Amino acid sequence: MAGPIDESAVRRAAKLARLSLSNADVSKFAQQLSTVISYFEQLRQVDTAGAEPLNHPIEIANVTRPDEPRAVHCDGFTIDAALANAPDLHGRYFRVPGVFGDSGS
Repeated sequence: MAGPIDESAVRRAAKLARLSLSNADVSKFAQQLSTVISYFEQLRQVDTAGAEPLNHPIEIANVTRPDEPRAVHCDGFTIDAALANAPDLHGRYFRVPGVFGDSGS
């Protein structure tokens, strides 16, 4: 069983997190963290021997559509309209800078 959190532990954690705390804050956080730890100690005493682990308390299902190739239809928006303001084209495709070194073109 862990003991109460003292002010030196709060100061060390604040230093590691690069936080500047006043003496009043250090005292307040030491008390609050000790209270939180005591709640965890209470939870540790609960018998969970017959409980099955779960990811979510209620059953959830994937609501996304299957990923299937299909033609996209946009009223009034053609390929030519999409490419009209492109700064650089390669045929009917956007040309973008290479990411993995020299692309050669």
